[in-house]
Amino acid sequence: MTVAKPARKPATKAARMCIVDVGYQKFALPVSKGLAVIDLLREAEPVEWAIGDCWQIESQPLRLELQLVSPAQVLPAVPDGAPTLH
Repeated sequence: MTVAKPARKPATKAARMCIVDVGYQKFALPVSKGLAVIDLLREAEPVEWAIGDCWQIESQPLRLELQLVSPAQVLPAVPDGAPTLH
């Protein structure tokens, strides 16, 4: 009787990462999701509150940027009070 060996899963590579910069806020995401965010926000109009419940479109377009990084460049969060790398 021959026992079948379980199929080996191929070694998985770490997901490619990116930094998405929206305005002046930065987010670390897998590249596929970062591209989706950029695609969705490309048509967005930045607004600011004007009068009552009305919103005024800002004169400056939304600043969007995507930067590719390696997974090793995205570090875990630092607990409060712990020393940082800056």
